[in-house]
Amino acid sequence: MPHKILKPDFHERHVSQGAIESLSAPVGRIITAWSFVDQNVDIWIREVFHLETGNGSKRPGKALADRIKYLKKSQKRLKISPAAAEIADSLIKRIEAAAAVRHALAHWALTHFSEHNEKGEGAAIFTKLSYDPLGDPVVEEVMYTVQMLRDQADEMIKLAFILQKINESLMASR
Repeated sequence: MPHKILKPDFHERHVSQGAIESLSAPVGRIITAWSFVDQNVDIWIREVFHLETGNGSKRPGKALADRIKYLKKSQKRLKISPAAAEIADSLIKRIEAAAAVRHALAHWALTHFSEHNEKGEGAAIFTKLSYDPLGDPVVEEVMYTVQMLRDQADEMIKLAFILQKINESLMASR
């Protein structure tokens, strides 16, 4: 799910107790589901590293970007079939999208919640404030509806189960 970057507008921003209650379940599911996705990414890397033993491969760093780069490079080194490479690429894209959502929810600030948008559902805005190299502030915002968060949680749970099945197959092939 790509981020929708909004122009900052800090007029009448507030987050009510009702907003927190509306967001608790879907955000909690996302954070929990991410732990299973992340764990299965680590297992996938372990299994690929085992397959690459003797190819001079080095273990990736702990950052997700390093682990994703490792998985992408390993596809070329292992010379997997085009169909398997396509599946791996698709899974990697889904992992990256899930990670972006989880990162915004876990590390950005919840700055606004609208009880109802044009579709009649609640929408939350998460904001990140950083500074460019010259010291000027840079504000990024992303908006998620409650339904988008529910859908993302479901997607992450499905992704964790898919990765688990792949890992089971890799372990069985040893």
